[in-house]
Amino acid sequence: MRHIALGTVLFLLLSAFPRNGAAEARGNYFTRIRANDAPVGGRFTIYGYLLDSLDVAVPSPGDPGRMLLLVFRDANGDGSFLVPGDLFLEDAKGRRYSEGFQPVGQTLISGALPKGEARYALWWVPTRKGRWQWDRPRELTLHYGFGRQSFYPLEEGEIDRVLALVPWDALAEVTVDPDRSVHRVDWKPDPAGFDKAPSIKIFKQPVYPESARRYDFKGTVRVVARLSETGTVEDVFVVQSGASHDLNIASLVAVSGWTFRPGRKEGRKVAGDILVPIRFDERSVR
Repeated sequence: MRHIALGTVLFLLLSAFPRNGAAEARGNYFTRIRANDAPVGGRFTIYGYLLDSLDVAVPSPGDPGRMLLLVFRDANGDGSFLVPGDLFLEDAKGRRYSEGFQPVGQTLISGALPKGEARYALWWVPTRKGRWQWDRPRELTLHYGFGRQSFYPLEEGEIDRVLALVPWDALAEVTVDPDRSVHRVDWKPDPAGFDKAPSIKIFKQPVYPESARRYDFKGTVRVVARLSETGTVEDVFVVQSGASHDLNIASLVAVSGWTFRPGRKEGRKVAGDILVPIRFDERSVR
């Protein structure tokens, strides 16, 4: 009987600890990617935080998973382009995930990011969704363009500093949609925005990057140009990413140099957004 009792105790003790390192699924983790969009003159950093307090503070969609806070900061001051369409997570078996991305406190993540400004987004990361599966934050990697970074435990001394920077009031207002793709985070079409749509006045041919051509990267990048009442491009951002980061940058550089004949609403020139698809293939960019 003693042996049975001792075995029962050992079983209960072992059962209290998750197996296969699952205990790592809780706790505070971070990752950091330095991004360099040199053609646009911008360098910026993407920070990702998995924090215990986020999981408690923000209502989850209900499935097992964790909240990931993304922070975008400029690095050199000229303003840089953020391309959410390039962001995705990858599990240990190389499976990708890009749903559930939600801007925090603003409607725009992409576009020029002034020095000193930070933008935030929340990402619901399920532990199981179809074939997507992970048990420990260290099994995840965050990807942007050609960069990737694994998650690491956040040191105890850094936790308080990070928590002080989190926009808790804005997070409390976020409703996470687990099916929202990062390709659709920034722009919703407004068919009533113009009675007469803007048209291109000065066109700058996009350059097919040699790095993309060499590896036969092709496809369509969909860019939104935010136009002023005079038809100048005030901002430009990617809403559907191309096959490589360089195609996105080439599209942004080209469209930011275009000039448009202003769109009109009830006979008056008005500001607004237009969608510009740019096709890259072996023969031409159109």
